[in-house]
Amino acid sequence: MEIEYRSGVDDAWYAVKILTEGDYGERLRVRFCEFGAEYDEVYEGENLTSVKHMEAFESRFRSASVQVQDSECPNVVEGMLVCAAVSNRPDDCRYFDAVVNKVKRKRHRIVEDEEECRCEFILFWRHGPNGGSLTTRFVGDICRVQPQTEEVHPLVTLFLQTVKSRIRNNELSHVPPSTLPTIPQHASSRGMTKFFSERDEHDQDRGGVSFIVVVKNLEKGISPFTIMEFIQEQLCISCHASVWPSKPSEPYVKGMIMVKGKNNLDKLSRFLDDPVQLIISPSGRPWVMTEMIQLDETLRISDRGCELMSHERTIICNKLKLVKFGSQEFKKAKRLKQLFKQREARLQ
Repeated sequence: MEIEYRSGVDDAWYAVKILTEGDYGERLRVRFCEFGAEYDEVYEGENLTSVKHMEAFESRFRSASVQVQDSECPNVVEGMLVCAAVSNRPDDCRYFDAVVNKVKRKRHRIVEDEEECRCEFILFWRHGPNGGSLTTRFVGDICRVQPQTEEVHPLVTLFLQTVKSRIRNNELSHVPPSTLPTIPQHASSRGMTKFFSERDEHDQDRGGVSFIVVVKNLEKGISPFTIMEFIQEQLCISCHASVWPSKPSEPYVKGMIMVKGKNNLDKLSRFLDDPVQLIISPSGRPWVMTEMIQLDETLRISDRGCELMSHERTIICNKLKLVKFGSQEFKKAKRLKQLFKQREARLQ
């Protein structure tokens, strides 16, 4: 089974082989194809301390992406998730996820009886050195991301089942969680950044500058607690949320999400403005991020005038969901989001 793994060292996707170690498969070794064993990343099951951590780790594995051929370029369309190459040096090519923002179609030509695509693909990068920016790539740089399967790899499944069993036993015995997995020292010999962990990011941002993200088109009656809980579940970052009262004639309310540190702000803004997914309420109302503000440290967030209803959560407001590109819910929500933005522009 060919799979790829989003490395904990440089966040790029690599073709890998999987090995488990220990009597019960409690240790997972990720071996990078075309790299020596000294570059292996080894994970101890005991360092995955919650189901959330386990799910985040599992999301780093998927079926191997497939190179797009010149003749297949018509299948690469706006909004499509791809895995594309970034080359800083001729001998250093890495792959990161991106969304096709626009396609500039050009007539193909025949070279030595082979079809050659000359189209240009403008990509919005979801992570990596170009994360959050637009750049142009050609068909030879682009791979098609395969649909997710329930079981990425049997050895990964075995490892996670062992972890899940231990977590369940720990919860029953009230064992406090420890830390997230870390990369062995030898893994840094590739000259890459250290493995991303929620604890690392929290430590980097602790005591940092606070930022506010303003979100409009929220469902009336939504609780700040619901927003905070949703962000925590999706991104594993702490935040403060407030919901501002609206006029009876307004069909929606406006909210504010405050996070500490630029890392958390970047993570939140990418999540809220991700072109391949939308956050919607039970009625299908899509969230719309409208503003980001750096908070002066002399200011303090006041809850007066904000509908803080932590103890008044409703079943309706607890059903926030993510809808993915390609689904009917996504198409409908995207259309509603565009209409909302057009309405806001007319009112300004």
